[in-house]
Amino acid sequence: IKNLESFDELYELAKNKNYLKFINPFALETLNLKKIKNFLVASIEEENNVTKLESLPYKLIIDPTNACNLGCPLCPTGLQESSRKKGILKFDQFKNIIDQIKDYCIEVHLYNWGEPTLNKNLIKMLQYCDQNQIWTRISSNLSLEYKENYLEDLLKSGLSLLHVDVDGLDQEVYSKYRRKGNIDLVINNIKKIKEIKQKQNLKKPVLELAMLAMSQNEHQHKKFLEMKEELGAQAIKIDKIQHNPNMD
Repeated sequence: IKNLESFDELYELAKNKNYLKFINPFALETLNLKKIKNFLVASIEEENNVTKLESLPYKLIIDPTNACNLGCPLCPTGLQESSRKKGILKFDQFKNIIDQIKDYCIEVHLYNWGEPTLNKNLIKMLQYCDQNQIWTRISSNLSLEYKENYLEDLLKSGLSLLHVDVDGLDQEVYSKYRRKGNIDLVINNIKKIKEIKQKQNLKKPVLELAMLAMSQNEHQHKKFLEMKEELGAQAIKIDKIQHNPNMD
């Protein structure tokens, strides 16, 4: 792999070995020779259970904050049961991380146990990733009243994919899991995003919407999937809810 200099040959190898399943399909277009070489080495090391690695990280999850505006009952943040102190990631700390991995990293996911848009430096972080040709993804509940132009600035930051969970189509259903959330606010923000993307002719970020399947929203699954065009989504799906094994 290290001696091969043909990107097409390396890509075909990754495809034939089914390694590309480890990368978001929307991120494949950001691959270059250095990144795919490192990715192949990492994939082979994982396949062979190698523990002393030559490869460098090709995917990072970086939490801009572990604070959230909602109180979801299967989330340690929402339940206030996390032992981690609440904090906001500073841009200089973020930049230091990116500078170490930018030549090899394919994806950076800027979310985990918090609402990323609560960090005022999020847009600056996304811009820095874009400047370094790194594919980015955030997951937001969008149940916030944003300042004027915030959503436009977010969409023009270089963000690659915006994921939003819409777990109910009316307030009664939505708030059973997304406690403290406002479904009208969420839908309005999604429609603003659609309008901005159309007006500015923006190809990205990809808007990915999901409904976490639960008994209270089963009757809304079909209608939700039919709202793809209305909400301007490029991807829409019914997803599984995750149980945190640390909260047994």
